[in-house]
Amino acid sequence: LYVLFSSSFYLGLAGYHFKYLYPNSPSLNIYLVVLILLNNIMIPLFIMEFLQITRKRKFLYWFGMGLVIFFALLLVASFFIPFGLTVVIAQTTSLIECTYAFLAGVMSLRSKVFNARFFLPAWILFIISLFIFILTDQNVLPSNFFNSHSLFIGHMAELLLISFALADRINQLKKENETKQKQIIFQLEENEKIQLKANRELEQKV
Repeated sequence: LYVLFSSSFYLGLAGYHFKYLYPNSPSLNIYLVVLILLNNIMIPLFIMEFLQITRKRKFLYWFGMGLVIFFALLLVASFFIPFGLTVVIAQTTSLIECTYAFLAGVMSLRSKVFNARFFLPAWILFIISLFIFILTDQNVLPSNFFNSHSLFIGHMAELLLISFALADRINQLKKENETKQKQIIFQLEENEKIQLKANRELEQKV
């Protein structure tokens, strides 16, 4: 869902939604903010799942859930408040969400969560690209190819690193499953030996 909503937003931002879905209704472009907010709801949920953040890690868990609730409420409110105001609020709070992602990555790395070693550099790249994009959008930085497309470039780099992390996690799970299977087989063999020994002793007694 994170990849789906973020990709859909970037396609809309590049003008593909308008070009192919509603070329005669440019007013529908204002609903791109809905995709932003849906993506912002998915990000904390994805982070908590990916970094195995549960209620035991209270600060990160409730910080993430607070962001989910906030963006869900803002999503509902976006249908009633001006488009420009919604965008400003969404952009500002997106920076808070990026801060959460960075903190989650650092704290998970310290807690020796396996996926954090890929997650943290991926999000650092994305945060840098987000800052460049926002500053370019606000005319603080000059508009050129890299600055104007920094969000796309950063997001693709982030997804590439997270893909490596997912592949690594799958390999790790396979190794763990193989180890567990060997332990189960060993235990079954031991149980069989114990049962055979017990049967022999019983036969001798009989």
